[in-house]
Amino acid sequence: MNIQGYSAAERLERLPISGYHRVIFIIIALAFFFDSMDLAMMTFLLGSIKTEFGLSSAQAGLLASSSFFGMVVGASLSGMLADRFGRKPVFQWSIVLWGIASYLCSTAQTVEGLTLFRILLGIGMGMEFPIAQSMLSEMIPAKRRGRYIELMDGFWPLGFVAAGVLSYFLLPLIGWRDIFLVLAIPAVFVLVIRFFIPESPRWLEQAG
Repeated sequence: MNIQGYSAAERLERLPISGYHRVIFIIIALAFFFDSMDLAMMTFLLGSIKTEFGLSSAQAGLLASSSFFGMVVGASLSGMLADRFGRKPVFQWSIVLWGIASYLCSTAQTVEGLTLFRILLGIGMGMEFPIAQSMLSEMIPAKRRGRYIELMDGFWPLGFVAAGVLSYFLLPLIGWRDIFLVLAIPAVFVLVIRFFIPESPRWLEQAG
């Protein structure tokens, strides 16, 4: 087939959905799932944290909402960074950031420190969400894109369900600090992304 004269987007649109597309989808959707679970976990751990630090309801509410402030910052930065450096590195480093921040949450000795770490975690999450959508949209042909985006969004509530189940079984056994430590483990997922997720051909073409 003569492919000269076609843009990267046009070539991608001509590709049939393959197993490779599905692997890319699963990896991106799992990153989406882990982010959702980490964000939701604060809902289930807040009671234990409030008791340990002796927080008022207002202080507990501020702590719980701190990650959302970080998400605003992360989402605001992600598009600019992804356009300049590429989708893949921003996606990778967003996962590294929230993994490190989740680990730091397990070490927090003050509520101020925990709040700061939750803001950092929120920045990583805020960067990851729009980039995940962009990467999947730029890899999947338009005729199947809506279905795959909808499936990926379905991993968001699954993360909340998983957070509830995990906290139900682990919180009485290991406490809230070690749960944050467990949640940092999926950051090694970045190694999978490095080897299996390509840079967006659309961005590569735009970057020359």
